[in-house]
Amino acid sequence: NMVAKYLFFSLLLFGSNVLAHPKIEARIAQITQALKQTPNNSQLYLQRAELYREHSEFGMAEKDYSQAIAKGEDKNSVAYFQAMLLRDQGKLIAARKLFKQVANNVKDESLQLLALVNLAEIYKLDKKWLLVAQNYEKALKLDKKQAVSLITSGADAYNHAGIAYYNKAVAILKNGLNYHKGVISLYDLGIKMAQQRGKKQDEIWWIEQLSKMYPNYAKYNERLQQLRQ
Repeated sequence: NMVAKYLFFSLLLFGSNVLAHPKIEARIAQITQALKQTPNNSQLYLQRAELYREHSEFGMAEKDYSQAIAKGEDKNSVAYFQAMLLRDQGKLIAARKLFKQVANNVKDESLQLLALVNLAEIYKLDKKWLLVAQNYEKALKLDKKQAVSLITSGADAYNHAGIAYYNKAVAILKNGLNYHKGVISLYDLGIKMAQQRGKKQDEIWWIEQLSKMYPNYAKYNERLQQLRQ
């Protein structure tokens, strides 16, 4: 099921995090001491909550998130971290609902972007490719740097969504070239998608563009000769 898939994925990526972290424990102790001096410092509660979350002390993290809001932190911003807490516990349906709320309500665009990426990743676990793609595309609209990882993830998801979305996938990749003209992974994905969909002319275009950028890049030379025959 969806939760099991997420927990397996988490263990692969974050398996070491379930072990004790003396540095985290020391930092928690420091913040606890600081709170004795400034008990209304909402930022300290938020910082300690994140440390508790990283240390897998989920109940303590939730208490500190609530305290951060009570002491004046924006509840929509804290909701992002609460959604991460739910995600880390494998409570994906609740996490998804809260990430959506953050994406719609938070004023901080960086948190909005992160919420959209987390939504996309949760939908990916269930292979809901159109929802994956749409959330990555929304994230791209917020990202001034147009991160290559968002471009390739969005394009790949639209391609997975079906042939009807192939042109959308290509458009995202080509737009990405305006920001990252020399990044080979964009061309590689364009070639791969064209091959999957039997789009011969598209495949030729991607390989030719790559060859213009890197005349000595021989990976696709033989393939190009085959396509031109």
